[in-house]
Amino acid sequence: MKKEFLFDLVSSSIRLGLGGLFVFASIDKIASPEAFTQSIINYRIITNAFVAGIFAFVLPWTELVAGCALILNVYRRGSALIIAMCLFVFIIAIAQGMIRNLDISCGCFTQDPGAAKIGVFKLLEDLFLLSLAIFMVLSPSPGWRNWRTR
Repeated sequence: MKKEFLFDLVSSSIRLGLGGLFVFASIDKIASPEAFTQSIINYRIITNAFVAGIFAFVLPWTELVAGCALILNVYRRGSALIIAMCLFVFIIAIAQGMIRNLDISCGCFTQDPGAAKIGVFKLLEDLFLLSLAIFMVLSPSPGWRNWRTR
């Protein structure tokens, strides 16, 4: 019984933390779409400003909706899967930027060019967050045992 409670507590904490982090990360991107478009272009994967602008509009709203859904425990696995896919893309973008020696800010939480640069720490941070998102996709819902016995 105590193990189940501990699992539910950890699972709920991860869900709320990951959801909150993605909601927080979306705010500056939504408020500054032009700056976020430039952050996307800085990675030199998408060089067309129009296409980058589409990504700069869609990605933060996706982060916001998936984060809110995770916080509210609505479509938990689906929202965690969306967050995991976003993190996978972020990891690829950061890794290719590191390989190409790009000296750019990650654009994760702020569009300030002087913010945290891409590098090993950002890569490890996103890998850790990806592991939490995968855990949320694969784990049972907290409290699921109570529903099973009814």
